[in-house]
Amino acid sequence: MMINIAIVDDDEEYLQEIQSIIKKFCYKKNILCNVNAFTCAQLLLYEIDEQKNYDIYFLDIEMSEVNGLELAKKIRKQDRISYIIFITSYIKYSLNAFDYNAYQYIMKSQIKQKLWYTLESIWKRMEEDKREYYTIITQNRYGKILFKDIFYIFKQQKYVIFKTRNNDVTLRDTLKNVYANLDSTEFIYIDKGYIVNIFHIMRLEHNIIFLRNGEELKVSRTYRDSVKEKIHQHWKWK
Repeated sequence: MMINIAIVDDDEEYLQEIQSIIKKFCYKKNILCNVNAFTCAQLLLYEIDEQKNYDIYFLDIEMSEVNGLELAKKIRKQDRISYIIFITSYIKYSLNAFDYNAYQYIMKSQIKQKLWYTLESIWKRMEEDKREYYTIITQNRYGKILFKDIFYIFKQQKYVIFKTRNNDVTLRDTLKNVYANLDSTEFIYIDKGYIVNIFHIMRLEHNIIFLRNGEELKVSRTYRDSVKEKIHQHWKWK
């Protein structure tokens, strides 16, 4: 699994220190990671506008133009499941940080002591997420698809297609059977032929769902009210 990480800090010295600790952690844990460092928050915003998302964000709070809290607010409008860690020299922002469902708040004076343990904690949670999966068993195949890797599932004639992070997986089955076997509240019907992973829904506009992978799906009139309610309940508790 590749972990995508973004660091935003207008102080290059701290930026390099954070990047160095992250890379050392990933190397020691044998984790594939892609780390992008930004000295300007606007550069990250351009990527977000283009539907590029990261698994983990390290954000400095006090920056010129766009500060870390404003940046987190924009991130959360599109992405409610990523980890946001605020890094700052000022403790006065600690209460504000958790308004954006921040995972951690680290003082810059404590980076060396706390950043490694924060990464350990996040990685442990990511590993626990791997325990939730859909099992495919046929005469010729046995496999598992992690729930968090499934964007959506749709029917195509006599087959069901799993749209995942890595590829499309085809299974000869009914959508009804697949939904029953998922046995998870994170999957919702948006149409009689489509099931979507609610964790990958970035936003809902009118009757169009915008997904984390950049795709857009239409919500049928029959399911519109229930989809709105389930999304609202999910975001309420995130």
